[in-house]
Amino acid sequence: MGALFAAVERYQIAELNLMRNQLGAAGGELVAAALKTNTTLTSLRLGLGNNLGPAGGMALAEALKGNTILTELYLDVNNLGPEGGMAIAEALKGNTTLETLSLSSNNLGPGDGMAIAEALKENTTLTSLDLNSNNLGPEGGMAIAEALKENTTLKTLVLRCNGLYDDDDIMQALKAAAGSGLKLKL
Repeated sequence: MGALFAAVERYQIAELNLMRNQLGAAGGELVAAALKTNTTLTSLRLGLGNNLGPAGGMALAEALKGNTILTELYLDVNNLGPEGGMAIAEALKGNTTLETLSLSSNNLGPGDGMAIAEALKENTTLTSLDLNSNNLGPEGGMAIAEALKENTTLKTLVLRCNGLYDDDDIMQALKAAAGSGLKLKL
């Protein structure tokens, strides 16, 4: 992995797709270590079948806190779980460059929905967020609806398959909070 990221830097590669490589937690930690010193990579795809798990998610979150280059991060289907989700949410509060984040299908849960909502209140760079299929539930959905009242930068938000559709109050709150500037995918 070290040689790969040395090549990324040497050849000034801006986009890297490592989807479906079964990196596991150890691979996620190596990628995170490389991101801490990254000066060229702006788009990183780690989704679908890497099974980074909570440890990989937490390592990547730590890297995001100091990374000022990466603008797109795709972590779909990596089983980050509640621990990884919480760490990513905390990192979003201080990250100043990430514009696109996909966390689809990571078994996050309501607590992570609430944590991400808190991060959205502070984050001023994220324009696209995919939280599809994370069982955020009513608590997470309502917290996100409240956060959208304060967040002015988010332009696309995907919340499909989170147990929100059957709750009219949450659906109305999300639609009202979204206003006309946000593309909300429910």
